[in-house]
Amino acid sequence: MGWLHLQPSPPATHHQKGTFLVCGGPAPKLNSTAQQLRSSSNRSTDEGGHSQTLPLSTSTPQSLHGFLCQQFPNASASVMFGTSKIVLLCGAALGALVNAQGFVYRFDGQRSAGIDGTVLVEYVGNGPTEAKISAELDFSRLDLDAVRKADGNCTNANITEFKWHIHVKWNSTNTSESFGQCSKNLTGNHYDPLKACGPFSEFADTDECKAKVKSYNCTPARYAKDPAVCEKGDLSGKVGAFKPDAKKKVKTHWVDKNFPTEEENTPEWNIIIHA
Repeated sequence: MGWLHLQPSPPATHHQKGTFLVCGGPAPKLNSTAQQLRSSSNRSTDEGGHSQTLPLSTSTPQSLHGFLCQQFPNASASVMFGTSKIVLLCGAALGALVNAQGFVYRFDGQRSAGIDGTVLVEYVGNGPTEAKISAELDFSRLDLDAVRKADGNCTNANITEFKWHIHVKWNSTNTSESFGQCSKNLTGNHYDPLKACGPFSEFADTDECKAKVKSYNCTPARYAKDPAVCEKGDLSGKVGAFKPDAKKKVKTHWVDKNFPTEEENTPEWNIIIHA
């Protein structure tokens, strides 16, 4: 049995010296089935925060998705099965979510300098390291004044792209943070188990990495030829930076054939967005 909790969709942000950082906290694991959803009697809250019971008699993931979006067009759903949390976004591919394993990183704009949205990682089944990464982010309410106040190096009034990486530590009780809460000391730098050794590798201070840092050059083209040239957590280096459109939004996806395996993921992993 499980319960369903609906709440307005949120966003997140983080900062590090010399850059503007946005953090999405530890990722809830997606590991459910349509049958689990169908067999659940769910207690939920509406968009105004009032509790109600939703009888879920849906026969398919798609029909559950349609039901949720019809009832709460501007909401997201957090589904609890035991201690596993699943975040379902109206408009997202719910069928893929409930039949695949993955993780979702949520950015809560109220805590992240105005950046709102999610990054979803789904293991697509063609091997333990092949993952589809889907980003749906809204940068239109980014608080540039707060960014400049936090870091004097941020002087560009028109930020056109954002780097993003998996960091290995999380010390906040919140699922999103910004600025000082995303510092190197608190988030532990980029996930880099094979020691590709970029300047922000989790092993950057080791002798082995110090000898390699200056030659680090991770780009999508180089990564496609040799995955070892990139830190596993250097997502923008591997697949590209976030580039908001004219409406300051990002909605896109990539397939990474060498994403960290499900077993490598830890509850402390987070995604930080840098500008």
